[in-house]
Amino acid sequence: MGNWQELTGLFEEEVKDLGYGLYHVEYVREEGMNILR
Repeated sequence: MGNWQELTGLFEEEVKDLGYGLYHVEYVREEGMNILR
């Protein structure tokens, strides 16, 4: 079971990183729009 838990932990980290990356891109895009206005 330890192996399965490790895999799940890695997956959760990946999802967290992905979510943060998407949030960051969205934030930068918003900032860019504000600068262009």
